[in-house]
Amino acid sequence: MLQIQNTAMVDEKGYITPAWRGVFQAVFNQLNGDQMSSNISLFQPTQLTTSPTTIYTFPNVPTRIGKLTACNTSGSAVTINIYLVPQGQSAGAGTIIISALSIPAGESVDLTTVEDHVISANWSIQASASTGGAITIFGSGNKIS
Repeated sequence: MLQIQNTAMVDEKGYITPAWRGVFQAVFNQLNGDQMSSNISLFQPTQLTTSPTTIYTFPNVPTRIGKLTACNTSGSAVTINIYLVPQGQSAGAGTIIISALSIPAGESVDLTTVEDHVISANWSIQASASTGGAITIFGSGNKIS
């Protein structure tokens, strides 16, 4: 049985142990070029307007969206639209990923629809709200090197 620092590679049932599973996953990720940096802020908290506005442009490396959160600071429900826009295109029906999502007054919503999407270099996240200045949005993710 192969061991590293007295850690068995397989358990008594013949399954790979968690410690070795992590080693194999790290090697697999590195071989496949899917080495991620630590979670970073993609953009500062931003208030949405009523027109689609770029809130983040992805850098020259693919990036995995970790989390987007929207907070309605108004006293009424507000709808939002989120677009993932390739370079050279515009926000519209062909690039929308969240359409007319209603956020109740005073509530925050995690926008899980966009989580874990890997976005190519130079794309952008654009967003709009039915009431300007009522929605604050924040995002984090991982640049893939």
